[in-house]
Amino acid sequence: MTRVFIFVCIFHFAILGSCMSKDNYAYWLPKSIIEVNTANPNQQTKTSFGYDASYRLTAVTRNTTYNDDVFTAFITYNEDGLISKIQEISTNPSISNSEFLFEYEKNSVTQIRIINTSTTKYINVTHNKEENIYSYVMNKSTQSFNFNDDGNLKTLQIGDIQMIEIAMTYQDGLCKDVNIQPALFLVQNLLHATNSFGMLLYNTQEVHSISYEGHEMAIENEFDEYGNIVKVRFLDHPDDPLELRIAYEMNNMRL
Repeated sequence: MTRVFIFVCIFHFAILGSCMSKDNYAYWLPKSIIEVNTANPNQQTKTSFGYDASYRLTAVTRNTTYNDDVFTAFITYNEDGLISKIQEISTNPSISNSEFLFEYEKNSVTQIRIINTSTTKYINVTHNKEENIYSYVMNKSTQSFNFNDDGNLKTLQIGDIQMIEIAMTYQDGLCKDVNIQPALFLVQNLLHATNSFGMLLYNTQEVHSISYEGHEMAIENEFDEYGNIVKVRFLDHPDDPLELRIAYEMNNMRL
């Protein structure tokens, strides 16, 4: 599986942003997602999430059963509640720690600064507000991320190729109580702390299919008694069958 496909099928919350406060509302926050290769059940990847007192995602940790490496991304917010920094650390000595710093203009990302032990790289970002598309150039190819009015990722295009198209229903999704900010999506392919499929499901609306370069994978979701998606099956996966198992933490916010 290529790195691009791993990314475009990223797990992960990718990957969670800020929550909108509601009076006397029970928040169901995803605490962990276990990705299981159902053809080889011993091959599992676990992604865990941490939140602050405002129910915003502050940490994503990823580890697998087939190596000892642990990757953690820490998320920091500015005074406007926007992601200002993502710092990633790793237990793998061959992978350097990295920082991603975000600049904004009128709440839209305009620049990403990537810092590691040897280099600093600047990426300029454009935002077409009318169509809600963020774009930047990486490795001589333009990457474009199209979001719907609810902030959910709809498509990812790299150059002239539409790599990903996500179809959603109007039912509550895996991240119904957690909004992922565009800043996190824009660097998903550069992070190790995210899983390989969950990120595309971190929408507030239920995902029922994902198309990758024309190959369509139907999504089968299983709900608990509270309406939370607790199991996701990827049908017609091009490689091995895949299943996600999600655990939640319930929190009550009273303002």
